[in-house]
Amino acid sequence: AWDCFCHTVFAVLLQSPIVYEYLISEEGSLALELVQTGTTIKVLSKQSLEEFEIPRYDKSEHDIIGYELKCEAIKHSQAIKEIDESYAKRRKDLLANLK
Repeated sequence: AWDCFCHTVFAVLLQSPIVYEYLISEEGSLALELVQTGTTIKVLSKQSLEEFEIPRYDKSEHDIIGYELKCEAIKHSQAIKEIDESYAKRRKDLLANLK
């Protein structure tokens, strides 16, 4: 049952960029800290996750903003990849001139 529950939680996070954004926000991080136990290793119990509340938003607004967040994340990843590739090529070319 616990594995199924964890799978469900991760599936929701992957499907909903808004939930992810909430969890990494200052407010969401604080809410998570309040239900975690442990000092070195943070633990979330099944009960604390079941009681954890995430703000509810209008479904259509949620879908639109979630889609836009996903698009921006993809653009961001692609831009980083292009910059890394450009840097690697330029670095290689410059270092080749040293020989």
